[in-house]
Formats: sequence, structure tokens, C-alpha cells
Amino acid sequence: MFLRKIVLALMAFLVFSIPLAGGQLSFDVSIGPVGLMSVVGILAFLFAIASLLFGHRGLGRTVVPMDLSVTMFGIFVALNLASVGWAENSSVAISASIAYIQILVFVWLLLFLRSEPKAFSIILYAIFLGSFLLVAYSIYDILSVGLDSFQSQRFGGFGVQVNRYALKLALGIPVALYIMYRGLRAFRWLSFAYLPAAAFLIFLSGSRTGMAMLIFALLAAMWLVLRVEHRGQVRFSVRRLSLLAGIVVVASILVGPSLYERFEYHAERAASLADPLDDTDESSGFGGRLHLWEAALRAYLDNPILGVGSGGSNEAMLDYIGHEGLVVSLAISGRSVHSVYVAIASETGTVGVLLWLAVLVSLVLRIRTFPRQERILFLSFMGVALLSGIAGTIEAARDFNLALFLSVIFSHPQEQPETATPAIEPARLAENGRAPTG
Repeated sequence: MFLRKIVLALMAFLVFSIPLAGGQLSFDVSIGPVGLMSVVGILAFLFAIASLLFGHRGLGRTVVPMDLSVTMFGIFVALNLASVGWAENSSVAISASIAYIQILVFVWLLLFLRSEPKAFSIILYAIFLGSFLLVAYSIYDILSVGLDSFQSQRFGGFGVQVNRYALKLALGIPVALYIMYRGLRAFRWLSFAYLPAAAFLIFLSGSRTGMAMLIFALLAAMWLVLRVEHRGQVRFSVRRLSLLAGIVVVASILVGPSLYERFEYHAERAASLADPLDDTDESSGFGGRLHLWEAALRAYLDNPILGVGSGGSNEAMLDYIGHEGLVVSLAISGRSVHSVYVAIASETGTVGVLLWLAVLVSLVLRIRTFPRQERILFLSFMGVALLSGIAGTIEAARDFNLALFLSVIFSHPQEQPETATPAIEPARLAENGRAPTG
């Protein structure tokens, strides 16, 4: 239907812009009280509602898309909105709740597109193209000033904060790998080029969490590449393992010496994690995060059932900073908790944590029934995001929630309508006779 096509086009633009948000090419610009990306999301939602009301089945007779994970997330968002009633700062709670409502609408629109033919393919290509553009402009920035200029500092692309920059690049890795297997032939070389470029830029960012995300994404990639299906059985490919080992050795010999200083820099940053209670500088204790986590968790323990209210963790933890001999005495008003999990616990209490965890469990259980390549795509996509949530307060960020909920757009072959497309251009595999098996 025409209205669904409009929703798909708007969502494709919105998803394409997510990797670029926060940088020089960001589409997240303000238009009065809201941003352009929010306007696009609102328009997509209005067209989706119009499609449900005036679809081919008649006025209001079209079935509203429903999913257990999205429904439970809606209850979690409702809890955040209700917390305005007991939050110490109601204006902060209202603002945080509105951000969650926008995420809920975004997630529901992904679900709405589940029955739209090729929607899954188009959204994946939109993610990849946005990520590829991020990489391309980052490489251009480096070539413009020279790699030596970044040897003693962290590189955050074209204005993106370094940790978010690493997250955006890492999220593109599972998508690029999937397109290499299931995508159009013209995109396969682009996806192949994206993998080493993204890995190099994450390394250059100096993000410790980014390196953990990169390692996780690469391990998932290796699992997909090295374990191949042959005559209905899954086995390890010795030939691919040998080829991969050869590529790693050659790359280490060619690139290793020129990046020695960066390896040394990463080793020093990683060493600060070995003594997390050292207060001598801000790089210790996970960059000072342990003190923030402890303060926010004390706020949770004082409000264990419903928390301090949506968005209230940043202010609540200030009441606990400096207690019982903590050395931190800096003016940290405005600083975030730097952890999705600690923030959710302190803001929505045990009830909110259990709801949010139930959403994750329901998503994982559904993903486990998917075909192998889609299962690895979605689980690695979620894994990268959940790792980033350890040290970042990004629970209401679009890229974080896109990674968690992308699987709701995928229609399982056993449940999809006849017109739906289970994966990116599966006919392309048939053209080549069979998928690569090693």
C-alpha cells in the first residue's frame, strides 16, 4: 500500500541518519523545539496510523502490529512516564519520558514494517550506507591532516564523541558481514572494505569500551565465517581458518610497526582498569565511573522499588558523592552516570530493571529461532550495544535501541506472509548455486 511505502521511505532515511547523528554531517538538527530526525519519526508514525485506519481492509479494520517485546517495552516506558508523580524533579522526568516515548514509537514503526516486502533489506542497507559514509568521511579527515596528527590523541571522527563514535562503527560490522553473505553483488565489496576500515578507526578512537565491542563483533564474524554449513551439517572450515590466520599475520607485519605507539597508548589505558580504586587521576577507576556508579547505586538502594524517577539518576547521585571518604570532590553536576544498567536501576528501581530485562530475554528467545545468519546478525548487533551500555548512559539513544530492537522487523520464515522477504536478496544465492561453504 502507498502509505506503507511512505513509512518505509521515512524510516529508511531515519535509520540512515542514525550513524551520522552527533557529527559534522548530523541530520539531528533543531527545527524549533524538536529536531529533524524527530520530525521524520512523527511523520512516519502519522502515516502508519493512517495506513491502519484507511488500509485496504477498510476503516479501522486493519490489525494493529503487536509483539511481546515491544508491548513489555511499552509498559517500561509507561513506568517512566508515571515516575513523574514521585520524581524529585518532575521537569527532568517529563523530558526523559518524552525521549523514551520517541524510542517506543521508533521501535513500533520497525514492527509495523515487518509485513512490508523487502523492508528488512532496505533498513539494513540504510544502516550500512550511513555507517559507510561515517567511515568514508573519517578516512578523509585523517588523510587531510595526516595520521601522525592523531598518534597522541583519541580520534572521534568528524566531531562525534569518541565512545559513541566507536559504538556507531562497531554496529556497522555485523551488518556489513551479513551483506557480504546475503547482499547485492555491488555492495559486497563495499562491505568487505568497511570491516578493516571500521576496525582501524575504532582502534584509533582509543575507546576501551570500543575495543571490547570490536573484539566481540570480530569474534561473532569469525564464528559466522569459520563455521559453515555443508550438506545440512555445521562444521569448522580449516581452509578459511588458515586463510584468516594468514591475513592477520600479513596485516600485523605491514601495519603493526606504524601503529606501535597506539598499541602502547591502549595498553596504558587498559592498565588503568587493573586498579579501579586508584583516585590519582581521572583515567583510573574506569575513568572515574566507579565512583559515579557507587553513588547512583546508593540512590537505588534508598529507592529500591520504583527508583528516583526517569532521568533523575544524574541529580540523585550528587547527594552521595564524597560520602565515606570518597576522594572525588569535583563539581560533577551535569555528568551522567555512564552506565545504562545503573541508570535504569536507580531511575526505575527493581520494577523497571525486571521489565527491561524481560524485554531483552524475550528478544533473545525469539532470535534463537531465526535462521543461522540472521541469528548471528541480531545477536551480535545486540551484544555490541549491550557492551556499550556498560560505560555509557545511552538507554534512550536511537542507535542503542535500534541495535536492541532491529530483530522485530524480521519476519521469521514460519510466520511471515507470502509477500514478505526473509532476507536480503536470497535469490542472489540461488544465482550462484549455493551460499559460500568453504
